[in-house]
Amino acid sequence: MKFGKKHLKSNTIEIIIIGTDFKYSINDKLVPVGRWGYQMNNIKELKSNSISRRHFVLINSKDDIWLYNLSKNGTFVDGEKIMNKKFLHGLHHIKIGNSELTIKTDSKLLL
Repeated sequence: MKFGKKHLKSNTIEIIIIGTDFKYSINDKLVPVGRWGYQMNNIKELKSNSISRRHFVLINSKDDIWLYNLSKNGTFVDGEKIMNKKFLHGLHHIKIGNSELTIKTDSKLLL
């Protein structure tokens, strides 16, 4: 499996919280997203009780971004409810609880 290879580099993922001016550039291999105030969640603007503590996680390796849903309520990607996992490439609109964000899977993409 290619996640175990040490020479792989990761993309720089851009996350923008819709309705705010906040833009995050993250190149971690694991990017957990959930309600602020709980372990490992690093997006301060996601404070709504409608968001699970661990809502979803992004697995980030070079040219391979996967979103794994961890919430029983599901995660909406481009209007589709995801209950398990989804491959991401390009620009995507994500809705979790009452919050919306866009994810660009590589900061070098012209979108």
